[in-house]
Amino acid sequence: MKISNNGIKYDRWWGIYEKNDKMGCVYMSPEVKVLLLRQRFERDPVTRQKQLVISCLDENIRKKLPTPELRIPVKKQIEGEIVDTGKVKGISEGPAADAWLSAFLERPVFFIRVAPNFKKGLPHNLMKRGTEQE
Repeated sequence: MKISNNGIKYDRWWGIYEKNDKMGCVYMSPEVKVLLLRQRFERDPVTRQKQLVISCLDENIRKKLPTPELRIPVKKQIEGEIVDTGKVKGISEGPAADAWLSAFLERPVFFIRVAPNFKKGLPHNLMKRGTEQE
């Protein structure tokens, strides 16, 4: 397990949020459909850029999505529209990501990467191990 300044590396760096007045986070417990999503990290073979790759296990749902997989570049310096949900500030991953996840969930949602200065509480024993700079 790698620890970064923001906690366990890549843990909760992204979030799916409702595109409505409440802007609530989409969790697995009420939205079991998200259990059909699989994510992995890989490097683009040409650019060598690390990417978050999200895919759907259900073939019938996958056929309805804009692309077979959603690919999000993992950048050290991120930029984009700032989104404040009231609980979390993040940076929009853009309309393509929003469209892919909205098609998957069959309702309007948006996808954000948590702002780099957002800190989560961590158990002290993990923090004693040190942190890894990205």
